[in-house]
Amino acid sequence: MQEAIHMSEKHGDASMLASQINTMGQIYSAQNKLTEAATYFKKSLEINRKNNNYFGTAIALYNIGGIEHKLKNYTKALEYNQESLRLSTKINDRIGVLMVNKSIGLIYKEQNRIDSALYYYKKSFDLAKELNLKNEKLDIYNKYYELYKTTGQLNKSLNYLEKFVLLKDSIYNENRSQQIAEMQTKYNSEKKEKENELLRKNSEIQNLAIAKQTNLRNSFIALSILIILIAIILHSRYKIRKDANDKLYQKNKLIEEQKEELLLKNDKLTEQYNQVKVLNATKDKFFKIISHDLKSPFNSILGFADLLKSHYFSFDDLKRIEMIDDINKSSQLAYELLINLLTWSQTQTGEIKINKEPLVLKELVETCTKLYGQNAVAKNIYIDVHIPNDIILTIDKNAALIFIGNLINNAIKFTLEGGLISIKTTDNENFIRLHIIDNGVGMTPEILDSLFQIDKTITTQGTKNEKGTGLGLILCKEFAEKNGGKIEVSSKVGAGSEFIISLPKHI
Repeated sequence: MQEAIHMSEKHGDASMLASQINTMGQIYSAQNKLTEAATYFKKSLEINRKNNNYFGTAIALYNIGGIEHKLKNYTKALEYNQESLRLSTKINDRIGVLMVNKSIGLIYKEQNRIDSALYYYKKSFDLAKELNLKNEKLDIYNKYYELYKTTGQLNKSLNYLEKFVLLKDSIYNENRSQQIAEMQTKYNSEKKEKENELLRKNSEIQNLAIAKQTNLRNSFIALSILIILIAIILHSRYKIRKDANDKLYQKNKLIEEQKEELLLKNDKLTEQYNQVKVLNATKDKFFKIISHDLKSPFNSILGFADLLKSHYFSFDDLKRIEMIDDINKSSQLAYELLINLLTWSQTQTGEIKINKEPLVLKELVETCTKLYGQNAVAKNIYIDVHIPNDIILTIDKNAALIFIGNLINNAIKFTLEGGLISIKTTDNENFIRLHIIDNGVGMTPEILDSLFQIDKTITTQGTKNEKGTGLGLILCKEFAEKNGGKIEVSSKVGAGSEFIISLPKHI
């Protein structure tokens, strides 16, 4: 680089010289040699100003402001950046304006001047949005997230973190789509090349046919003299034609095989693309539960525990018991959600093995009602079980306890105090239909349409503010299907819900 600088000085190329000196400053800045970097940037600024190079001047001012920022000289950093902003605005360098606004916002953020930081972040974000600079939008989302996290505004911080993740996924998907498009273009190009090759071979065949006709015509002219020679020529031409046809057949066969291979690859790409969509939806649900639904009960536990620790003697016994009860409820919610989350993740990775065996249905149901019976007693809910003792199913015991238990627990959550849950069976040829019916709050058609879908967000509260994410119902559906069954649901707001699981009989 020093050699290039000497060459520019020798030839008197001021614009190139200023650019090369600025590059040296950037190299030293990247090595954190700030004094050397500042020297080069200021020299670049001097040359650009002398030659009225406004664009280069704005860049040099921005770079010097960056050095002052790193040195925590915020006043000087703001002066250089503000001057760079005025000059970039004057020459309509919109990307330069965006970058300087972002830098000024960061300086104000480090000075804890939050309103000023937000003002410049917004200006830079508006420009990034207008210019459709997605990577710049991604960086500004991250800066919003860091700012709100620093100020303790966790809801806003989480909101911008979610926007950051969504935009990052969008950029990834666009890149993925572009890769697929490039592969499709390559496939079309190869296909076209094969078609051209086929046309060339057809042309060769036509030329061979023309040559044959010419030879035959010439042979007939000399038929009387060269009858033996004609026979030899005919035999030779027949062999040539046969060899050509054999070669053409082999090449056509090869082209067809390659075509089939390309079609299979295209189908595989489509399948992989669909799998990526499902994995993205699964990942989004997983992170949503971790970042929000699992975080909420732990926040409650930590909050009440901190209150008890810090102000224990400020509360009476009744208030302490109430707070301990809240901690207990939040702990139960977090434990239930964590168990469902771990079980669901095992289903996604194929770690859970299904071992079917003959089991008495009534015993399974009674085990689940005992497991969740305390929750029903707490809400004065009566669970009425009408299942014959002789119904035997061929299913996996652990999976059955999960989906039956989750459905009973779900019914308890959404049944009002003093309500009724009815559990019964009906016979349907090779299947037994298990009905779990409650007279609770019911569900809207919109919620019904979103049940069992991993990419749909369902967050509802029970009749005593019990929280749910819909993950338990997704587990019910997956385990029912893994046992050869299926799950159906009907519901009406204010009238309750009915879940029906069809399970194979033991033969």
